[in-house]
Amino acid sequence: MGDLRNRLNFKFNKTSAIFLILFCSILISFNGLAVRNINDADALLINVYRSVALMSSVSIFLLITNKKPLFRHIASIGWPGIFGGILMGCANIFFLQALTNTTVANALFTISAIPFITAFLAFVFLREKLELVTMLTMVFASVGVTIMFSSSLDNGQIYGNTMALLTALVFSCFAIIVRKYRAIDMIPTLLLASFISGLIGLIASFNNLQISLHDLLLCFLLGGVLSGVANCGFIIATRYLVAAEVTLYMFVEFSLGPMWVWFFANETISATSLIGGLIIMLSVATRSIFQLVRP
Repeated sequence: MGDLRNRLNFKFNKTSAIFLILFCSILISFNGLAVRNINDADALLINVYRSVALMSSVSIFLLITNKKPLFRHIASIGWPGIFGGILMGCANIFFLQALTNTTVANALFTISAIPFITAFLAFVFLREKLELVTMLTMVFASVGVTIMFSSSLDNGQIYGNTMALLTALVFSCFAIIVRKYRAIDMIPTLLLASFISGLIGLIASFNNLQISLHDLLLCFLLGGVLSGVANCGFIIATRYLVAAEVTLYMFVEFSLGPMWVWFFANETISATSLIGGLIIMLSVATRSIFQLVRP
């Protein structure tokens, strides 16, 4: 185990981080397509088996990359990490509810508003200054979300869109905890989050935990690879990149996700959803580019 850990701890730099975050963004963009190909399992049952796979992959990652015993590493997150894990567990539940009750495009376009929600919460709770460009792009992003929600009233997807908005809100709260307690390694919160979302799914689906082999394999793909590998890679890469760069590279996920289900699952995007989503994503891109090019 020690030799393997030493081989993995190669010298990392910004270029490596860029390639890693691009790879992870492409990988995690297949989430929606994987969920669309699950035949019978509902969102809560998916969470049960997805959580088992996610906990397994994160545990293996922690065992390989950390010298401390796993349980001691988990205990080191303290109360901030526990609260963060609860938030992420709720985000896992909301995210799958969103994907199974609205289009992948609506879900991902809404979730792409996370940078603005995080900036606003940082202003309220951390007293971080809100720049003019951030305030302006918040307004445009709000317009985009409103347009998307107006279309969901007509096609009965208001619940799924609301779940996507809750996912963005809860994840932004988690981001505030990470920023406030920078000294704490938050990777173990993924274990707690998986346990919580899996437990909720287990309680809700206790009378019927049967699942086909096809759906089970896709759940393990969702948790063990698309979520586990990608999330751990994101956490490593973001240590070497500024927030604006991370936001831009994550656009790969938000752009490719709807495309995969369009190509392979024939899931179309309504005109109003596309317009609202483009407004949100252009707002995020504008703010990120401005932050990168300014002195």
